[in-house]
Amino acid sequence: MSLPILQPSTIDTTQIRGDVTIDQSVIIARGVILNATNGNKIVLCEGVCVGMGTIITASEGDIYIQENTILGSGSLIFGSCIIGQQVSLGASVTVYNAKVEAMSVIPAGSIIGDRSRQVDSKEEEVNSQTQTIIDDIKKGFSQNIKTDNPSVTEENNNQGKDYKNVLEENEQKSSTGKEIETEIFNTDVWEEKTPQGNTVVGQVYINKLLFTLFPEKQNKPK
Repeated sequence: MSLPILQPSTIDTTQIRGDVTIDQSVIIARGVILNATNGNKIVLCEGVCVGMGTIITASEGDIYIQENTILGSGSLIFGSCIIGQQVSLGASVTVYNAKVEAMSVIPAGSIIGDRSRQVDSKEEEVNSQTQTIIDDIKKGFSQNIKTDNPSVTEENNNQGKDYKNVLEENEQKSSTGKEIETEIFNTDVWEEKTPQGNTVVGQVYINKLLFTLFPEKQNKPK
């Protein structure tokens, strides 16, 4: 996770408001804000180290920072929280209405106790049913593609037969055309010249060509 570079605080003093108890051995960097709302309190126990720009606000409960805990720079502790002994919070960690066990190491930028979105059991059940329906649809579609469905298989087979018949018909037409072409070019052609010097193609050739092109007209009774 990429975190922004922490800028030095422009406030040199620590701001404290409300019921806040600080042990004499606590070390607090500049720019720290300790805010305890009405009816709540903040307790910093022995050996606690609070990093620059950290904000601690007690709301709807108390906040206890137990012995020898280190709070990284830019940390935010809000609500009702208990930070156990010898806990190490990285920079820019947010703790909201949560308890951090003793000897824990929290990576920088972590969020603990985020309740911005709660999912109840009914919503989870609806989401599960929806996912099941989607999976069934995908499964059926996949089966149709693999032609496991008999109706789909029969339809595909019929399409294959039709395609085969078309190919055979085209081959027959092509073969007939080649035969006609061969017959025309293999026919003996004789020519004669008129007194004017024009060449005239033999009548036999013309008759065969007409018969080949228009066989139905040759079979009509005269």
